[in-house]
Amino acid sequence: MSDLIRHIKRYWPLIVVLLILYTVILRWIILSTDQQDGRIVYALDDPYIHMSIAKNLAQHGVWGISRYESSAASSSPLYTLLLAAIYLIFGPSDLVPLIINILCATGTLVLAYALFRHYDLPPLFNLISLLAITFFTPLPTLIFSGQEHTLHILLTLAFTALAGRVLVEDSPLGRSRPTMLLWGVAALLPITRYEALFGVGIVAVLLMLRWKLLRAYLVVSGAVIPILIYGALSVTSGAMWLPNSVVLKSRLMNSNDLSQAVEPTLRLFKYDYLKAFYWELFLGDRLHVTLPILAALILFAVRSLRRRDTADERGLMLIIFAAGALLHIRLASLGWFYRYEAYTVAWGVFVLAAALGEYMPRRLPSRVNNVLLAQIASVGAVLILAGFPLAHRAWYAYHETPQAMWNIYAQQIQMSEFLSVYYGDQTVALNDVGATSYFSEARVLDLWGLGSNDVARMRHKGYYDTYQIERLGYNRNVQIAIVYAGAFSQFGGLPAGWVKIGEWTIPNGIAVAEPTVTFYAVDLLQINPLATYLEDFAGALPPGVVTNLYIQPIHFTP
Repeated sequence: MSDLIRHIKRYWPLIVVLLILYTVILRWIILSTDQQDGRIVYALDDPYIHMSIAKNLAQHGVWGISRYESSAASSSPLYTLLLAAIYLIFGPSDLVPLIINILCATGTLVLAYALFRHYDLPPLFNLISLLAITFFTPLPTLIFSGQEHTLHILLTLAFTALAGRVLVEDSPLGRSRPTMLLWGVAALLPITRYEALFGVGIVAVLLMLRWKLLRAYLVVSGAVIPILIYGALSVTSGAMWLPNSVVLKSRLMNSNDLSQAVEPTLRLFKYDYLKAFYWELFLGDRLHVTLPILAALILFAVRSLRRRDTADERGLMLIIFAAGALLHIRLASLGWFYRYEAYTVAWGVFVLAAALGEYMPRRLPSRVNNVLLAQIASVGAVLILAGFPLAHRAWYAYHETPQAMWNIYAQQIQMSEFLSVYYGDQTVALNDVGATSYFSEARVLDLWGLGSNDVARMRHKGYYDTYQIERLGYNRNVQIAIVYAGAFSQFGGLPAGWVKIGEWTIPNGIAVAEPTVTFYAVDLLQINPLATYLEDFAGALPPGVVTNLYIQPIHFTP
Protein backbone atom coordinates (compact mmCIF):
# COMPACT_ATOMS: atom_id res chain seq x y z
CA MET A 1 0.00 0.00 0.00
CA SER A 2 2.83 2.37 0.83
CA ASP A 3 4.42 1.63 -2.58
CA LEU A 4 1.14 2.50 -4.31
CA ILE A 5 0.86 5.80 -2.46
CA ARG A 6 4.48 6.59 -3.27
CA HIS A 7 3.89 5.93 -6.98
CA ILE A 8 0.73 8.04 -6.98
CA LYS A 9 2.62 10.94 -5.39
CA ARG A 10 5.37 10.60 -7.96
CA TYR A 11 3.21 10.23 -11.06
CA TRP A 12 0.12 12.20 -10.05
CA PRO A 13 0.23 14.71 -12.97
CA LEU A 14 0.24 11.85 -15.49
CA ILE A 15 -2.43 9.90 -13.60
CA VAL A 16 -4.75 12.91 -13.44
CA VAL A 17 -4.41 13.68 -17.16
CA LEU A 18 -4.92 10.06 -18.20
CA LEU A 19 -8.03 9.79 -16.02
CA ILE A 20 -9.44 12.94 -17.64
CA LEU A 21 -8.64 11.65 -21.15
CA TYR A 22 -10.16 8.23 -20.48
CA THR A 23 -13.28 9.87 -19.03
CA VAL A 24 -13.78 11.86 -22.24
CA ILE A 25 -13.22 8.72 -24.32
CA LEU A 26 -15.73 6.74 -22.26
CA ARG A 27 -18.29 9.54 -22.50
CA TRP A 28 -17.98 9.67 -26.29
CA ILE A 29 -18.17 5.88 -26.60
CA ILE A 30 -21.42 5.88 -24.62
CA LEU A 31 -22.74 8.81 -26.65
CA SER A 32 -21.77 7.14 -29.92
CA THR A 33 -23.45 3.86 -29.12
CA ASP A 34 -26.58 5.65 -27.88
CA GLN A 35 -27.08 7.78 -30.97
CA GLN A 36 -25.77 5.33 -33.57
CA ASP A 37 -27.69 2.12 -32.94
CA GLY A 38 -25.07 0.59 -30.67
CA ARG A 39 -22.15 1.25 -33.03
CA ILE A 40 -18.92 3.12 -32.47
CA VAL A 41 -18.47 5.25 -35.58
CA TYR A 42 -15.41 7.36 -36.36
CA ALA A 43 -15.65 11.10 -36.91
CA LEU A 44 -14.40 10.92 -40.52
CA ASP A 45 -14.74 8.58 -43.48
CA ASP A 46 -10.96 8.41 -44.00
CA PRO A 47 -10.12 5.81 -41.31
CA TYR A 48 -12.32 3.33 -43.12
CA ILE A 49 -10.00 3.67 -46.13
CA HIS A 50 -7.10 2.44 -43.98
CA MET A 51 -9.32 -0.30 -42.57
CA SER A 52 -10.47 -1.40 -46.02
CA ILE A 53 -6.92 -1.63 -47.38
CA ALA A 54 -5.77 -3.45 -44.25
CA LYS A 55 -8.63 -5.95 -44.50
CA ASN A 56 -7.96 -6.64 -48.17
CA LEU A 57 -4.22 -6.99 -47.56
CA ALA A 58 -4.73 -9.37 -44.64
CA GLN A 59 -7.41 -11.49 -46.31
CA HIS A 60 -6.61 -11.29 -50.03
CA GLY A 61 -3.06 -9.95 -50.32
CA VAL A 62 -4.30 -6.85 -52.18
CA TRP A 63 -3.22 -3.30 -51.27
CA GLY A 64 -6.40 -1.49 -52.23
CA ILE A 65 -9.84 -0.37 -51.09
CA SER A 66 -11.31 -3.28 -53.07
CA ARG A 67 -10.10 -6.85 -53.15
CA TYR A 68 -10.52 -6.77 -56.92
CA GLU A 69 -7.72 -4.25 -57.67
CA SER A 70 -4.76 -2.59 -55.98
CA SER A 71 -4.66 1.16 -55.40
CA ALA A 72 -2.39 3.61 -53.57
CA ALA A 73 -5.18 5.03 -51.41
CA SER A 74 -3.35 5.20 -48.08
CA SER A 75 -1.31 8.29 -47.23
CA SER A 76 0.12 6.49 -44.19
CA PRO A 77 1.67 3.16 -45.23
CA LEU A 78 2.99 2.41 -41.74
CA TYR A 79 -0.40 2.86 -40.07
CA THR A 80 -2.15 0.75 -42.70
CA LEU A 81 0.46 -2.00 -42.34
CA LEU A 82 -0.02 -1.93 -38.57
CA LEU A 83 -3.77 -2.40 -39.02
CA ALA A 84 -3.19 -5.19 -41.54
CA ALA A 85 -0.86 -7.04 -39.17
CA ILE A 86 -3.47 -6.93 -36.41
CA TYR A 87 -6.24 -7.98 -38.82
CA LEU A 88 -4.09 -10.89 -40.00
CA ILE A 89 -3.68 -12.16 -36.45
CA PHE A 90 -7.06 -11.35 -34.89
CA GLY A 91 -9.34 -10.66 -37.84
CA PRO A 92 -10.89 -7.34 -38.94
CA SER A 93 -12.59 -5.28 -36.25
CA ASP A 94 -13.98 -1.74 -36.22
CA LEU A 95 -12.42 -1.21 -32.78
CA VAL A 96 -8.77 -1.71 -33.78
CA PRO A 97 -8.14 1.91 -34.90
CA LEU A 98 -9.73 3.17 -31.69
CA ILE A 99 -7.52 0.94 -29.55
CA ILE A 100 -4.37 1.90 -31.47
CA ASN A 101 -5.17 5.59 -31.09
CA ILE A 102 -5.86 5.26 -27.36
CA LEU A 103 -2.52 3.49 -26.93
CA CYS A 104 -0.64 6.08 -29.01
CA ALA A 105 -2.30 8.98 -27.18
CA THR A 106 -1.40 7.35 -23.87
CA GLY A 107 2.15 6.80 -25.11
CA THR A 108 2.38 10.46 -26.12
CA LEU A 109 1.39 11.64 -22.65
CA VAL A 110 3.67 9.13 -20.91
CA LEU A 111 6.60 10.20 -23.09
CA ALA A 112 5.87 13.90 -22.57
CA TYR A 113 5.59 13.39 -18.81
CA ALA A 114 8.90 11.49 -18.68
CA LEU A 115 10.66 14.16 -20.73
CA PHE A 116 9.18 16.97 -18.64
CA ARG A 117 10.54 15.24 -15.54
CA HIS A 118 13.90 14.93 -17.30
CA TYR A 119 13.79 18.69 -17.99
CA ASP A 120 12.92 19.20 -14.29
CA LEU A 121 9.51 20.82 -14.76
CA PRO A 122 7.62 21.45 -11.50
CA PRO A 123 4.77 18.92 -11.05
CA LEU A 124 1.98 21.51 -11.34
CA PHE A 125 3.43 22.95 -14.54
CA ASN A 126 3.91 19.39 -15.80
CA LEU A 127 0.19 18.78 -15.24
CA ILE A 128 -0.80 22.00 -17.04
CA SER A 129 1.46 21.14 -19.98
CA LEU A 130 0.04 17.62 -20.29
CA LEU A 131 -3.51 19.00 -20.21
CA ALA A 132 -2.54 21.47 -22.95
CA ILE A 133 -1.18 18.66 -25.14
CA THR A 134 -4.34 16.64 -24.51
CA PHE A 135 -6.95 19.26 -25.37
CA PHE A 136 -5.14 21.79 -27.56
CA THR A 137 -3.97 19.11 -30.00
CA PRO A 138 -6.83 17.79 -29.51
CA LEU A 139 -6.08 14.15 -28.64
CA PRO A 140 -9.69 13.03 -27.95
CA THR A 141 -10.81 14.21 -31.39
CA LEU A 142 -7.84 12.55 -33.07
CA ILE A 143 -8.57 9.29 -31.24
CA PHE A 144 -12.09 9.24 -32.66
CA SER A 145 -10.80 10.24 -36.08
CA GLY A 146 -9.31 6.76 -36.13
CA GLN A 147 -6.20 7.56 -38.16
CA GLU A 148 -2.44 7.83 -37.89
CA HIS A 149 -2.23 11.25 -36.27
CA THR A 150 -1.68 10.16 -32.66
CA LEU A 151 1.10 7.83 -33.84
CA HIS A 152 2.60 10.73 -35.81
CA ILE A 153 2.54 12.95 -32.71
CA LEU A 154 4.18 10.27 -30.55
CA LEU A 155 6.97 9.80 -33.09
CA THR A 156 7.40 13.57 -33.59
CA LEU A 157 7.93 14.23 -29.87
CA ALA A 158 10.36 11.32 -29.62
CA PHE A 159 12.24 12.51 -32.72
CA THR A 160 12.51 16.08 -31.44
CA ALA A 161 13.80 15.06 -28.01
CA LEU A 162 16.32 12.65 -29.55
CA ALA A 163 17.44 15.28 -32.06
CA GLY A 164 18.08 17.76 -29.27
CA ARG A 165 20.19 15.15 -27.48
CA VAL A 166 22.16 14.13 -30.59
CA LEU A 167 22.85 17.74 -31.58
CA VAL A 168 24.60 18.50 -28.28
CA GLU A 169 26.27 15.18 -27.43
CA ASP A 170 29.98 14.54 -27.97
CA SER A 171 29.89 10.73 -27.90
CA PRO A 172 31.49 8.80 -30.78
CA LEU A 173 28.93 7.69 -33.34
CA GLY A 174 29.43 4.01 -32.59
CA ARG A 175 28.62 4.55 -28.92
CA SER A 176 25.72 6.94 -29.41
CA ARG A 177 22.48 5.18 -28.54
CA PRO A 178 20.43 8.37 -29.13
CA THR A 179 21.76 8.53 -32.71
CA MET A 180 20.63 4.98 -33.45
CA LEU A 181 17.23 5.68 -31.93
CA LEU A 182 17.00 8.91 -33.95
CA TRP A 183 17.75 6.97 -37.13
CA GLY A 184 15.02 4.45 -36.32
CA VAL A 185 12.40 7.10 -35.58
CA ALA A 186 13.42 9.02 -38.72
CA ALA A 187 12.70 5.87 -40.73
CA LEU A 188 9.19 5.56 -39.28
CA LEU A 189 8.11 9.20 -39.43
CA PRO A 190 7.68 9.88 -43.18
CA ILE A 191 5.79 6.65 -43.84
CA THR A 192 3.45 7.67 -41.03
CA ARG A 193 2.86 11.17 -42.44
CA TYR A 194 4.86 12.59 -45.33
CA GLU A 195 4.82 16.05 -43.68
CA ALA A 196 7.31 14.62 -41.19
CA LEU A 197 9.99 15.28 -43.80
CA PHE A 198 9.89 18.95 -42.76
CA GLY A 199 11.20 18.20 -39.28
CA VAL A 200 13.64 15.58 -40.54
CA GLY A 201 15.08 18.08 -43.03
CA ILE A 202 15.51 20.77 -40.37
CA VAL A 203 17.34 18.36 -38.05
CA ALA A 204 19.60 17.23 -40.89
CA VAL A 205 20.53 20.85 -41.65
CA LEU A 206 21.29 21.56 -37.98
CA LEU A 207 23.46 18.44 -37.79
CA MET A 208 25.42 19.60 -40.83
CA LEU A 209 25.84 23.09 -39.37
CA ARG A 210 27.35 21.47 -36.28
CA TRP A 211 29.63 19.33 -38.49
CA LYS A 212 27.91 16.09 -37.55
CA LEU A 213 27.83 15.06 -41.21
CA LEU A 214 27.60 11.29 -40.77
CA ARG A 215 24.72 11.67 -38.33
CA ALA A 216 22.97 13.96 -40.84
CA TYR A 217 23.46 11.31 -43.53
CA LEU A 218 21.99 8.63 -41.27
CA VAL A 219 18.91 10.74 -40.51
CA VAL A 220 18.27 11.58 -44.17
CA SER A 221 18.87 8.03 -45.40
CA GLY A 222 16.68 6.63 -42.65
CA ALA A 223 13.82 8.87 -43.75
CA VAL A 224 14.25 8.44 -47.51
CA ILE A 225 14.85 4.69 -47.86
CA PRO A 226 11.37 3.59 -46.65
CA ILE A 227 9.77 6.14 -49.00
CA LEU A 228 11.78 4.74 -51.93
CA ILE A 229 10.85 1.16 -51.02
CA TYR A 230 7.17 2.07 -50.85
CA GLY A 231 7.44 3.98 -54.13
CA ALA A 232 9.08 1.08 -55.94
CA LEU A 233 6.42 -1.35 -54.74
CA SER A 234 3.70 1.13 -55.65
CA VAL A 235 4.99 1.60 -59.20
CA THR A 236 5.24 -2.16 -59.78
CA SER A 237 1.56 -2.46 -58.84
CA GLY A 238 0.54 0.20 -61.36
CA ALA A 239 0.34 3.25 -59.09
CA MET A 240 2.52 6.35 -58.77
CA TRP A 241 5.60 6.76 -56.58
CA LEU A 242 3.66 8.54 -53.86
CA PRO A 243 0.20 7.73 -52.49
CA ASN A 244 -2.63 9.11 -54.59
CA SER A 245 -3.83 11.44 -51.84
CA VAL A 246 -0.35 12.94 -51.41
CA VAL A 247 -0.03 13.59 -55.14
CA LEU A 248 -3.54 14.99 -55.59
CA LYS A 249 -3.36 17.30 -52.56
CA SER A 250 0.20 18.56 -53.03
CA ARG A 251 2.21 20.70 -55.43
CA LEU A 252 2.90 17.57 -57.45
CA MET A 253 -0.60 18.03 -58.89
CA ASN A 254 -0.42 18.76 -62.64
CA SER A 255 3.35 18.09 -62.63
CA ASN A 256 4.54 15.33 -64.92
CA ASP A 257 7.60 14.69 -62.79
CA LEU A 258 9.37 15.95 -59.68
CA SER A 259 11.35 18.56 -61.60
CA GLN A 260 8.13 20.26 -62.71
CA ALA A 261 7.01 20.50 -59.08
CA VAL A 262 10.27 22.07 -57.87
CA GLU A 263 9.96 25.39 -59.73
CA PRO A 264 6.50 26.38 -58.42
CA THR A 265 7.55 25.25 -54.94
CA LEU A 266 10.69 27.40 -54.99
CA ARG A 267 8.62 30.29 -56.32
CA LEU A 268 6.79 30.32 -52.99
CA PHE A 269 9.97 31.62 -51.35
CA LYS A 270 10.38 34.65 -53.62
CA TYR A 271 9.91 38.09 -52.08
CA ASP A 272 6.38 38.84 -53.32
CA TYR A 273 5.13 35.43 -52.27
CA LEU A 274 6.80 35.65 -48.88
CA LYS A 275 5.27 39.09 -48.31
CA ALA A 276 1.81 37.67 -48.96
CA PHE A 277 2.66 34.67 -46.79
CA TYR A 278 3.59 37.01 -43.92
CA TRP A 279 0.05 38.37 -43.82
CA GLU A 280 -1.45 34.91 -44.28
CA LEU A 281 0.31 33.78 -41.12
CA PHE A 282 -1.93 36.02 -39.06
CA LEU A 283 -5.23 34.95 -40.56
CA GLY A 284 -7.65 33.56 -38.01
CA ASP A 285 -7.48 29.98 -39.27
CA ARG A 286 -3.68 29.88 -38.83
CA LEU A 287 -3.14 31.67 -35.54
CA HIS A 288 -3.19 28.45 -33.53
CA VAL A 289 0.04 27.46 -35.32
CA THR A 290 1.51 30.90 -36.03
CA LEU A 291 1.41 32.16 -32.43
CA PRO A 292 3.20 29.12 -30.94
CA ILE A 293 5.88 29.59 -33.62
CA LEU A 294 6.18 33.26 -32.65
CA ALA A 295 6.28 32.33 -28.96
CA ALA A 296 9.05 29.79 -29.65
CA LEU A 297 11.14 32.37 -31.49
CA ILE A 298 10.63 34.97 -28.75
CA LEU A 299 11.58 32.44 -26.10
CA PHE A 300 14.68 31.47 -28.07
CA ALA A 301 15.65 35.16 -28.27
CA VAL A 302 15.15 35.60 -24.52
CA ARG A 303 17.31 32.56 -23.84
CA SER A 304 19.98 34.01 -26.16
CA LEU A 305 20.11 37.20 -24.08
CA ARG A 306 20.45 35.25 -20.85
CA ARG A 307 23.25 32.91 -21.87
CA ARG A 308 26.10 32.70 -24.33
CA ASP A 309 25.37 29.20 -25.59
CA THR A 310 21.75 28.73 -26.69
CA ALA A 311 22.57 25.48 -28.47
CA ASP A 312 21.36 23.27 -25.65
CA GLU A 313 18.63 20.64 -26.03
CA ARG A 314 15.71 22.93 -25.26
CA GLY A 315 16.92 25.84 -27.36
CA LEU A 316 17.52 23.58 -30.36
CA MET A 317 14.09 21.99 -29.96
CA LEU A 318 12.52 25.45 -30.18
CA ILE A 319 14.28 26.05 -33.51
CA ILE A 320 13.38 22.59 -34.87
CA PHE A 321 9.72 23.20 -34.09
CA ALA A 322 9.58 26.78 -35.36
CA ALA A 323 11.26 25.96 -38.67
CA GLY A 324 9.35 22.71 -39.20
CA ALA A 325 5.97 24.27 -38.40
CA LEU A 326 6.68 27.22 -40.71
CA LEU A 327 7.44 24.81 -43.54
CA HIS A 328 4.20 22.99 -42.82
CA ILE A 329 2.15 26.19 -43.04
CA ARG A 330 3.93 27.15 -46.26
CA LEU A 331 3.90 23.83 -48.08
CA ALA A 332 1.18 21.64 -46.56
CA SER A 333 -2.48 21.83 -45.59
CA LEU A 334 -4.25 22.92 -42.43
CA GLY A 335 -7.67 21.98 -41.18
CA TRP A 336 -10.03 19.20 -42.25
CA PHE A 337 -11.42 18.50 -38.84
CA TYR A 338 -8.37 19.50 -36.76
CA ARG A 339 -6.14 16.83 -38.31
CA TYR A 340 -3.50 18.10 -40.68
CA GLU A 341 -1.74 20.52 -38.33
CA ALA A 342 -2.50 18.65 -35.09
CA TYR A 343 1.06 17.40 -34.75
CA THR A 344 2.40 20.97 -34.95
CA VAL A 345 0.16 21.94 -32.03
CA ALA A 346 1.35 19.09 -29.80
CA TRP A 347 4.90 19.74 -31.01
CA GLY A 348 4.68 23.42 -30.11
CA VAL A 349 3.16 22.85 -26.68
CA PHE A 350 5.85 20.28 -25.92
CA VAL A 351 8.87 22.42 -26.83
CA LEU A 352 7.41 25.58 -25.26
CA ALA A 353 6.65 23.77 -22.01
CA ALA A 354 10.13 22.24 -21.91
CA ALA A 355 11.74 25.66 -22.42
CA LEU A 356 9.41 27.54 -20.07
CA GLY A 357 10.17 25.05 -17.31
CA GLU A 358 13.46 26.84 -16.69
CA TYR A 359 11.55 29.94 -15.59
CA MET A 360 9.20 28.15 -13.20
CA PRO A 361 10.04 28.06 -9.48
CA ARG A 362 10.40 24.55 -8.09
CA ARG A 363 8.41 25.54 -4.99
CA LEU A 364 6.46 28.61 -3.95
CA PRO A 365 8.78 31.01 -2.11
CA SER A 366 7.80 32.59 1.18
CA ARG A 367 8.29 36.07 -0.28
CA VAL A 368 7.41 37.40 -3.72
CA ASN A 369 10.29 39.37 -5.24
CA ASN A 370 10.83 41.15 -8.54
CA VAL A 371 12.64 38.20 -10.10
CA LEU A 372 9.72 35.88 -9.39
CA LEU A 373 7.23 38.42 -10.72
CA ALA A 374 9.30 38.77 -13.90
CA GLN A 375 9.38 35.01 -14.33
CA ILE A 376 5.62 34.70 -13.82
CA ALA A 377 4.98 37.59 -16.21
CA SER A 378 7.22 36.05 -18.90
CA VAL A 379 5.57 32.65 -18.66
CA GLY A 380 2.11 34.23 -18.54
CA ALA A 381 2.80 36.34 -21.64
CA VAL A 382 3.88 33.29 -23.65
CA LEU A 383 0.89 31.27 -22.45
CA ILE A 384 -1.58 34.03 -23.33
CA LEU A 385 0.07 34.69 -26.70
CA ALA A 386 0.00 31.06 -27.79
CA GLY A 387 -2.89 29.75 -25.72
CA PHE A 388 -5.99 31.72 -26.68
CA PRO A 389 -6.43 30.47 -30.28
CA LEU A 390 -5.57 26.96 -29.12
CA ALA A 391 -8.18 27.09 -26.35
CA HIS A 392 -10.75 28.37 -28.83
CA ARG A 393 -9.93 25.51 -31.19
CA ALA A 394 -10.05 22.94 -28.37
CA TRP A 395 -13.51 24.13 -27.31
CA TYR A 396 -14.97 23.65 -30.78
CA ALA A 397 -13.24 20.30 -31.29
CA TYR A 398 -14.69 18.95 -28.05
CA HIS A 399 -18.23 19.94 -28.96
CA GLU A 400 -18.10 19.06 -32.66
CA THR A 401 -16.64 15.55 -32.46
CA PRO A 402 -19.84 13.74 -31.34
CA GLN A 403 -21.76 15.51 -34.12
CA ALA A 404 -19.08 14.45 -36.62
CA MET A 405 -19.48 10.82 -35.58
CA TRP A 406 -23.21 11.08 -36.20
CA ASN A 407 -22.54 12.68 -39.61
CA ILE A 408 -20.55 9.66 -40.74
CA TYR A 409 -23.15 7.28 -39.35
CA ALA A 410 -26.01 9.11 -41.06
CA GLN A 411 -24.28 9.42 -44.44
CA GLN A 412 -21.37 7.05 -45.17
CA ILE A 413 -22.49 4.15 -42.98
CA GLN A 414 -25.99 4.28 -44.50
CA MET A 415 -24.49 4.34 -48.01
CA SER A 416 -22.48 1.21 -47.21
CA GLU A 417 -25.54 -0.58 -45.84
CA PHE A 418 -27.55 0.40 -48.91
CA LEU A 419 -24.87 -1.06 -51.19
CA SER A 420 -24.59 -4.23 -49.10
CA VAL A 421 -28.33 -4.86 -49.25
CA TYR A 422 -28.99 -4.10 -52.92
CA TYR A 423 -25.79 -4.21 -54.95
CA GLY A 424 -23.58 -6.98 -53.57
CA ASP A 425 -20.38 -7.18 -55.62
CA GLN A 426 -21.61 -5.06 -58.54
CA THR A 427 -19.57 -2.06 -59.68
CA VAL A 428 -20.52 1.34 -58.29
CA ALA A 429 -19.00 4.79 -58.72
CA LEU A 430 -18.26 6.80 -55.57
CA ASN A 431 -16.20 9.74 -54.44
CA ASP A 432 -16.16 9.00 -50.69
CA VAL A 433 -14.92 5.46 -50.51
CA GLY A 434 -14.04 4.64 -46.89
CA ALA A 435 -17.04 3.09 -45.15
CA THR A 436 -18.60 2.04 -48.46
CA SER A 437 -15.58 -0.08 -49.38
CA TYR A 438 -14.99 -1.44 -45.86
CA PHE A 439 -18.53 -2.55 -45.04
CA SER A 440 -19.67 -3.68 -48.51
CA GLU A 441 -18.31 -6.06 -51.13
CA ALA A 442 -19.01 -3.71 -54.03
CA ARG A 443 -16.47 -3.16 -56.79
CA VAL A 444 -15.60 0.52 -56.45
CA LEU A 445 -14.69 3.10 -59.07
CA ASP A 446 -13.42 6.06 -57.06
CA LEU A 447 -14.26 9.11 -59.16
CA TRP A 448 -12.09 11.29 -56.90
CA GLY A 449 -9.00 9.18 -57.49
CA LEU A 450 -7.84 8.11 -54.04
CA GLY A 451 -8.92 4.51 -54.54
CA SER A 452 -8.62 4.22 -58.34
CA ASN A 453 -5.16 4.64 -59.82
CA ASP A 454 -6.34 5.46 -63.34
CA VAL A 455 -8.50 8.34 -62.07
CA ALA A 456 -5.62 9.62 -59.92
CA ARG A 457 -3.27 9.53 -62.88
CA MET A 458 -5.72 11.42 -65.12
CA ARG A 459 -6.26 14.08 -62.47
CA HIS A 460 -2.51 14.32 -61.97
CA LYS A 461 -1.92 14.80 -65.70
CA GLY A 462 -4.76 17.31 -65.98
CA TYR A 463 -7.07 15.64 -68.49
CA TYR A 464 -9.78 14.30 -66.21
CA ASP A 465 -13.17 15.53 -67.45
CA THR A 466 -16.77 14.55 -68.14
CA TYR A 467 -15.78 12.41 -71.11
CA GLN A 468 -13.27 10.41 -69.06
CA ILE A 469 -15.83 9.91 -66.29
CA GLU A 470 -18.34 8.60 -68.83
CA ARG A 471 -15.74 6.36 -70.47
CA LEU A 472 -14.65 4.89 -67.13
CA GLY A 473 -18.27 4.23 -66.17
CA TYR A 474 -18.89 2.38 -69.43
CA ASN A 475 -15.63 0.39 -69.40
CA ARG A 476 -16.07 -0.66 -65.76
CA ASN A 477 -19.74 -1.59 -66.22
CA VAL A 478 -20.77 0.79 -63.45
CA GLN A 479 -24.38 0.30 -62.37
CA ILE A 480 -25.00 3.31 -60.14
CA ALA A 481 -23.14 6.30 -58.73
CA ILE A 482 -23.41 7.80 -55.24
CA VAL A 483 -21.53 11.09 -55.21
CA TYR A 484 -21.34 14.70 -54.11
CA ALA A 485 -22.67 16.12 -57.37
CA GLY A 486 -21.26 19.62 -56.90
CA ALA A 487 -17.71 18.34 -56.49
CA PHE A 488 -17.44 17.51 -60.20
CA SER A 489 -18.18 20.95 -61.60
CA GLN A 490 -14.40 21.56 -61.76
CA PHE A 491 -14.15 18.68 -64.22
CA GLY A 492 -17.07 19.79 -66.39
CA GLY A 493 -19.78 17.98 -64.44
CA LEU A 494 -21.09 14.44 -64.47
CA PRO A 495 -22.16 12.80 -67.76
CA ALA A 496 -25.54 13.94 -69.04
CA GLY A 497 -26.51 10.32 -69.61
CA TRP A 498 -26.37 9.54 -65.90
CA VAL A 499 -29.91 9.81 -64.57
CA LYS A 500 -30.41 11.51 -61.20
CA ILE A 501 -32.74 9.32 -59.13
CA GLY A 502 -32.63 10.66 -55.58
CA GLU A 503 -30.77 12.37 -52.75
CA TRP A 504 -30.07 12.03 -49.05
CA THR A 505 -29.34 15.15 -47.00
CA ILE A 506 -28.08 15.18 -43.43
CA PRO A 507 -28.41 18.18 -41.08
CA ASN A 508 -25.38 20.05 -39.72
CA GLY A 509 -22.82 18.27 -41.88
CA ILE A 510 -19.52 19.35 -40.29
CA ALA A 511 -17.42 16.24 -41.04
CA VAL A 512 -18.52 15.51 -44.60
CA ALA A 513 -17.54 17.23 -47.82
CA GLU A 514 -21.19 17.99 -48.62
CA PRO A 515 -24.38 17.30 -46.64
CA THR A 516 -26.15 15.89 -49.72
CA VAL A 517 -25.26 12.71 -51.60
CA THR A 518 -26.92 12.10 -54.95
CA PHE A 519 -27.81 8.74 -56.47
CA TYR A 520 -27.48 8.27 -60.24
CA ALA A 521 -28.45 5.40 -62.49
CA VAL A 522 -25.39 4.96 -64.71
CA ASP A 523 -26.79 1.89 -66.43
CA LEU A 524 -30.23 2.92 -67.68
CA LEU A 525 -31.59 -0.48 -66.68
CA GLN A 526 -31.01 0.61 -63.08
CA ILE A 527 -33.44 3.56 -63.19
CA ASN A 528 -36.48 1.78 -61.81
CA PRO A 529 -34.62 -0.65 -59.49
CA LEU A 530 -32.60 2.20 -57.94
CA ALA A 531 -35.73 4.29 -57.41
CA THR A 532 -37.43 1.30 -55.80
CA TYR A 533 -34.46 0.57 -53.55
CA LEU A 534 -34.25 4.19 -52.40
CA GLU A 535 -37.96 4.22 -51.60
CA ASP A 536 -37.68 0.97 -49.63
CA PHE A 537 -34.53 1.99 -47.74
CA ALA A 538 -35.81 5.43 -46.73
CA GLY A 539 -37.58 4.00 -43.69
CA ALA A 540 -34.30 2.58 -42.34
CA LEU A 541 -32.44 5.90 -42.40
CA PRO A 542 -31.69 7.66 -39.10
CA PRO A 543 -34.10 10.38 -37.98
CA GLY A 544 -33.18 13.74 -39.46
CA VAL A 545 -31.97 12.46 -42.83
CA VAL A 546 -34.06 14.07 -45.57
CA THR A 547 -34.73 12.00 -48.70
CA ASN A 548 -35.76 13.23 -52.11
CA LEU A 549 -36.82 11.05 -55.06
CA TYR A 550 -36.66 12.65 -58.50
CA ILE A 551 -38.08 9.60 -60.27
CA GLN A 552 -40.87 7.62 -58.68
CA PRO A 553 -40.55 3.85 -59.03
CA ILE A 554 -42.98 1.85 -61.09
CA HIS A 555 -44.37 -1.05 -59.09
CA PHE A 556 -45.34 -4.04 -61.17
CA THR A 557 -48.08 -6.31 -59.85
CA PRO A 558 -48.34 -9.94 -60.92
